[in-house]
Amino acid sequence: MTEKIVRLTKEDNESLRWALTATGGDDRPVLSGVFVTGGKIVSTDGFMVFAAELQGESELAANDGEILKGKVASSATIVEMEEVEGKYPDYESMIGGYVRDGVVAEVAVSSRRLVAALKGMAKGDNDGLVVIRFYGETKPIEVIGRQKDGSGMYSMIMPMRLDRYGDEEYRPRWRPVKEKEEEKTKEEEPLSDEPLSDESLS
Repeated sequence: MTEKIVRLTKEDNESLRWALTATGGDDRPVLSGVFVTGGKIVSTDGFMVFAAELQGESELAANDGEILKGKVASSATIVEMEEVEGKYPDYESMIGGYVRDGVVAEVAVSSRRLVAALKGMAKGDNDGLVVIRFYGETKPIEVIGRQKDGSGMYSMIMPMRLDRYGDEEYRPRWRPVKEKEEEKTKEEEPLSDEPLSDESLS
C-alpha cells in the first residue's frame, strides 16, 4: 500500500466518514477502502453499497480511480490515507441488475425517523434483523424487529409529502450508475410529513 496525503472539504469529510462505515475487512483488501471514481465515492463490504456524489470543488475527486483506506477524524481537512492496490468490484452491474425490471415500491420517509426506529432494533437478535413493510406510496411503512430477549419491537413511520417544500426536485433521485431511459421511473405524485387518511458482491 502507498501512503498519501488527501485534502478534504467539509462535505468530503462527512461523505468519506459515512462511506468508510460500509467497508469490509482485510480478508478482501479492495473492500477495505473507498473507491473514488467519476466524481463520486463508492464503498461496499460485500453485503451493502454506499455511494455519494462529490461536489465540484471537491479535492477528493482528484484521486480518481484510487481505492483509499484510513481513519478520518471529524472536521479534518488533511488526512493521511493508504492507497489500496487491486481492481474494485463491478458495483454498477450489481445495482443495474436489481433495477432492470423497474421500481416496484417507493415511499419517502424522514431519514431521522427511520434511523430512530432502527437504532434500538440493531441491538436485537439475528444481527438486528428487521422486516420493512410497504403498503403504498402515500401509506405509512412498518418496521418490525426484536429485542435481545426475542420480544417484539414495532415502529410505524408516516410518509412525507415532498411538495410541502415547494419543489418536486427535493425528491432524492441520484444513483451511482448511468441511467437508461427505459429504466427511469414514471413521474409519481408528490409524496406529507402529516399523517394521511386514508447478497453479496463477488
